[in-house]
Amino acid sequence: MAYELSRLLPLLRCPRRGTELRLVDDKLVSSAGETYPIINGIPILVREIQAMHVTPPDQSHVSQNIARFDVPEQYRPDALVINLGSGNVPAPDPRALSIDVLPNSNVDLVAEAEHLPLVGGSADLICSGAVFEHVYDPMAAVAEVRRVLKEGGEFYIDTAFLQGYHGYPSHFFNMTIQAAETHLVDDFILLESTIPTPGSPLEAVSTITRRFLEAIPAADAKRLRAMSLSDALDEIERDRSGPNKLFKAMSPFDQRALAASVLVRGKKPASYSALRGELSSHIRREYYATRQTVYLRHHQALLYRNLAIELGSKHEDVAPPALNDIFEAAAVANPMLSGAFESGIKSLNESERELMALRDRWVGEYLRMRDKPSSS
Repeated sequence: MAYELSRLLPLLRCPRRGTELRLVDDKLVSSAGETYPIINGIPILVREIQAMHVTPPDQSHVSQNIARFDVPEQYRPDALVINLGSGNVPAPDPRALSIDVLPNSNVDLVAEAEHLPLVGGSADLICSGAVFEHVYDPMAAVAEVRRVLKEGGEFYIDTAFLQGYHGYPSHFFNMTIQAAETHLVDDFILLESTIPTPGSPLEAVSTITRRFLEAIPAADAKRLRAMSLSDALDEIERDRSGPNKLFKAMSPFDQRALAASVLVRGKKPASYSALRGELSSHIRREYYATRQTVYLRHHQALLYRNLAIELGSKHEDVAPPALNDIFEAAAVANPMLSGAFESGIKSLNESERELMALRDRWVGEYLRMRDKPSSS
């Protein structure tokens, strides 16, 4: 944490009304009496505080994709440089303000990119690396970036294009470079539009190919690896154009994580026009985030079950329940009804706990089979 609260306070604003905040005991209070907690020295300034905003994330969900965040040398000693979506990346420079939606130990301020609780025209530079694909509303977020920057201030946004599903708590949007220029730069001065080395086509091909090979049955992956690139591509093309055997062999999670496109169907519910807007968007986000987590836990349980069976386990009958059954039990029949999403989330959470227990059982079985002394 680079920013002490005493230095940060004059820059802070209420995320709901944009008004000044004052420090009262261990919380921040707006002129309208709205209160926001300070936890471990970190102000929690989000419009609707959820559990994830105040609870440090599990280590498996902590993002630290670079060793540290450094402020470019040309910025003055009193400059404000924001690392937006900082994860748990250390930023020892006192000019750096680390902002994230999760209360990691290296974060100075918990806030949503769509509602930055900061004075307009206050930042010299805003950097955001591998973040905008995880933002619920990237257009609202970039509008906030533009508002908070000083005249002459700059932003640096690096975001995903050809990447599979990744990240916690969510992954919403990938962008083409045209979308980044058109929607992010817009009427700002375009200083640079390029492909960073870590995001090169080589990275895209390597990452997706490796994930694909890990997602299909081991025997198929081994056979494809032994082929020439041309022969492997020909086989994949034949399968894509015909039986789709490799696709169907993937877990539903891998199918979704590596898909070239997606399809959804929706139906307008009864009372939509009268009741629209009465439900918090956070509850809907939580429902679909939990739904995605169930896909992941189901995938993990299947993965370790298959690994154990490949090593000779005889417990093939212990399989995870069908995803369709899980989602049918948690379906929201009418999103306009009070408590509908909460009921669905409760059902999904119960299924996730059961799948985690099954996953852990299969992890134990896999380790037992792996470490079993050879009969020879």
